[in-house]
Amino acid sequence: MGAGDLPSRFDGKPIWKKPFNIEPLVYDRQRLPHMTEADRALRRQWVLDQALAPYEPMKVPELEAKFKNPIRRFYRAPWNAIEKMLLSALGAERAALIRYAGPKILMTLCGAWYLTYYFKYNQNTWETRNGWTVLKSKPRLYPGDPVIPDRRTEQYSDRQFSSRTAMKDPVYRY
Repeated sequence: MGAGDLPSRFDGKPIWKKPFNIEPLVYDRQRLPHMTEADRALRRQWVLDQALAPYEPMKVPELEAKFKNPIRRFYRAPWNAIEKMLLSALGAERAALIRYAGPKILMTLCGAWYLTYYFKYNQNTWETRNGWTVLKSKPRLYPGDPVIPDRRTEQYSDRQFSSRTAMKDPVYRY
């Protein structure tokens, strides 16, 4: 059974919608043993055609306006403007790198700031049910340890109950 006999996702589609390879003699087993001079010239021309011209790749703003939706163009506009400003100072490669990495770094940083704020100021205390429960574990005690920690000085899993401001009267002591 040859490679052409295997089923593919393009079966049943018209011939103009099926992909085809433009490289002559794709596989080494086809190319190496019996390649004629005409095949070699065709292969050499194909390899030379793969090089880009100095003006490629071309950036066509009309195509970007046609193929990218308005919302995407809106949120990309500030970074495109930054890239244009940096283009003359840093060059095309570095400006494109900053254009590519800048939004990702900024979103990661904003996400880290948000999570830090959320974990710091939305803890689950004895008064609330929402937020993250942050518990402190007891220290490990091994046989032969000289000091047993005093549980009265520091409560474990008290959810900030010991630092409350209400009901501090000795009548309410636990």
